[in-house]
Amino acid sequence: MRIEFLSHAGTGYSMMTTEQLEEIGVPPAVIAAAAGTIIIAAAHDQVRAIGAALYTRDPVQAAIYEAKFSEAQRYVAAGKPANVSAADYPFLSAEAPVRGLTKGALADLIIATGNPWLAFAAQMEAARARISADVAAAATIPAKQAAADAVIASLT
Repeated sequence: MRIEFLSHAGTGYSMMTTEQLEEIGVPPAVIAAAAGTIIIAAAHDQVRAIGAALYTRDPVQAAIYEAKFSEAQRYVAAGKPANVSAADYPFLSAEAPVRGLTKGALADLIIATGNPWLAFAAQMEAARARISADVAAAATIPAKQAAADAVIASLT
């Protein structure tokens, strides 16, 4: 593993492998801590990739999904009123007739689709926190990598 930058005892080391750092006398715990930061960042990237594969990589589409979900929740919480302004429920008003659904049926569909995603998103956030904690708690580079890998495996 290559460490881009590490500072120890007043000296900075740049673009060195963990083996090179060991050879020049940087303590293993210092090297492992630096490697842990890299392992955490890579594992967080993996969590994001898992989520993106299941949701969307497009931030505009993600914002639309979130707005539709919020609107559907508001509509259901209001008791699925029959006579509503398109300005109050723009997604439901525009999309329901195109899909041949009532606003209530579309709201139920949006919520039914969104709830499992929210549950998985919560698992992803918990996984990111678990990765950070478990990698920090592990003492060696192999143990840090194993800790991150175990959490990633729990998501797949």
